[in-house]
Amino acid sequence: MTNAQRFIRAYNKLDAMLRSLYDADARIGFSELVRRCAAKNAVISVNEYKLIDYARLRNAIVHQGVRDEVIAQPHTDVVEELERIAELVASPPAAIDVLPQRPVQTVGGGVKLKEAICSIHRSGYSNLPVIRGGKLIGVLNNRLIVHTLAAAASRGESIDNFCEQTNVSDILDESRHKQYYSILPKAASVTDVLNEFNQKRKLLCVVITQSGHRYEKPLGIITTADIIDLARAIDDYNMD
Repeated sequence: MTNAQRFIRAYNKLDAMLRSLYDADARIGFSELVRRCAAKNAVISVNEYKLIDYARLRNAIVHQGVRDEVIAQPHTDVVEELERIAELVASPPAAIDVLPQRPVQTVGGGVKLKEAICSIHRSGYSNLPVIRGGKLIGVLNNRLIVHTLAAAASRGESIDNFCEQTNVSDILDESRHKQYYSILPKAASVTDVLNEFNQKRKLLCVVITQSGHRYEKPLGIITTADIIDLARAIDDYNMD
């Protein structure tokens, strides 16, 4: 198979996948398709301008006549890069597999808030999954702590007494919490996680559980500090 044939095959594969994934209008061109999908797919976002250049290259390779006629052969490096991008869109690696393995720091729902704050200070982690009976019931983070302590102070309560008497589970507020964390399954890809952060601007972390359901044991936690590593995983992805 020639380089031109490989290029066109990868180009058509990517075009078909994007139209299927995002229900794109068949009448829009590839470049416009890429621009629209860049807001929805992290792989396309990272490679947006490169893919638009490839659309121009495709038109230079193929002469549109009665039948497609190849009039140029692309460089092997270009072909392999387009194949890599198409494969990455089709089968992105799981996020939990590309990040450094580290234990999940958790806090029990029955732990007093003062102890939990000390745990955050000692560990350096600002987002702690809250566990009851080995299962996830929420996430404790700095925003929630500050909001809760400010509310207690405004009521005239002693902050020290409040922290010593209040359980972590007592301050969990799901209505506020949903905007700050998401739960995804173990199989969630790098693209899934990056898209989650991109679409939810206030998101502080993604908790990974086996099936992505509430009340499962947390297997991993991905924070905004991991975004650079996830994006790098896209750049370094190797089909082999």
